[in-house]
Amino acid sequence: MKKIGILIKQKEKSPSLSLDDKTIFFLFGKIIKEEYGSKGSKNLKPDFFKNGKIFVKSESSVFANELLLNKNEIIRKINQEIGNKEIQDIKVN
Repeated sequence: MKKIGILIKQKEKSPSLSLDDKTIFFLFGKIIKEEYGSKGSKNLKPDFFKNGKIFVKSESSVFANELLLNKNEIIRKINQEIGNKEIQDIKVN
């Protein structure tokens, strides 16, 4: 997997370059672990990424609600890591 900084520099040079699912899922998992710890990362798993939306599966309704309540903050943190506004929404299944 490429380092995030390299991807961001490539994206700046070529705006049509899009980030892959694995990179988005890695960043999502990192932010979730920072916010909710290992239980949160175990219960909230990204399923797929399409059109700026991360679709997440949840094992727990408590964590699903917590994610929905704080999704704007999570989106802001992921976009801050990426360096642009790639992520627009998070949907929980």
